[in-house]
Amino acid sequence: MNRLWELLPAGVRAQVDEELAAGSTVRAIQLVHTNHGIDDLDELPTLQESREATELRRDHLVAEGRLPHPSAADLPAALARAALLAGPVEAVQTVWVGSFPRMMAVLQSGDASSRQVSLATLPDGEPAAVAELGAGLSAALGVPFRSAPH
Repeated sequence: MNRLWELLPAGVRAQVDEELAAGSTVRAIQLVHTNHGIDDLDELPTLQESREATELRRDHLVAEGRLPHPSAADLPAALARAALLAGPVEAVQTVWVGSFPRMMAVLQSGDASSRQVSLATLPDGEPAAVAELGAGLSAALGVPFRSAPH
């Protein structure tokens, strides 16, 4: 899974799963960020690392069937995630993770590992659904949409 996730106490992991099931991603990230059990100040996780651990957990729960797959119908949810980003979005693009396309926001600034932020994962990879979500995000955010071939 993820080193940070493994450090979380079992009760906190259960709380994170509950928050993700309720659609409270920000609360889940906050739980990961503040309840990691790390005492060494040099090893404390960044907010970015906490967000990544939470996204990986959400993806894991989706893959297990414990959370529903986001879909193009979840444009409002993807836009809500985009509204929480740490900087301006320069583009929306598709990145394939295994057989699932992930809709990513590309931020204008940041290092290479933090410039791409997941907004949604589409379960079926249907080109029409990918295009619909990408076009919707692109139009709402006023940025270009780039779709990478699988």
